[in-house]
Amino acid sequence: MNTSDTLNQRFWTLCGSTYWDSISAALIRLSDYLEEHGGLIDYTRRRRLDYSDLISENSWQQQVAGDANSLLTESSVVPARCYMIERMSGSSTLALLSHPELDQRSLKTLVTSFGASLTPPMAAELDELTHGFLMQQGINEPVHWHPPLELLDGLEFR
Repeated sequence: MNTSDTLNQRFWTLCGSTYWDSISAALIRLSDYLEEHGGLIDYTRRRRLDYSDLISENSWQQQVAGDANSLLTESSVVPARCYMIERMSGSSTLALLSHPELDQRSLKTLVTSFGASLTPPMAAELDELTHGFLMQQGINEPVHWHPPLELLDGLEFR
């Protein structure tokens, strides 16, 4: 099934929601915002990067050893790498390409539980590492970005 068919199916499903008016207003506001301001991240470029050198076992061991409050283990480099790839690329598929031993479901579970176990200092350190990786690739963008949440002001979703 192509992307436009999938999108149309999703819209038809959403169309029946009691929140359709707010959903459609949010999508229009987002479209207008992006048309006027653009996004801060070129995801197409990021999805073409080679992530094989993102974080080494040794580098990860140093990160974990440096955070005494962390529940993470030195063996958690795979979920760390997958978390970082998803965070900067917006794509779980790229993390799967880097770790073919995982399937979509196990990856989601792995990354979700990993993210939940991060302490704020460790999350900040991972973002620093990720930003450093992007800079090495010649990309001077934030690690992650979202449009202003004010775009949702006044809309009803409950």
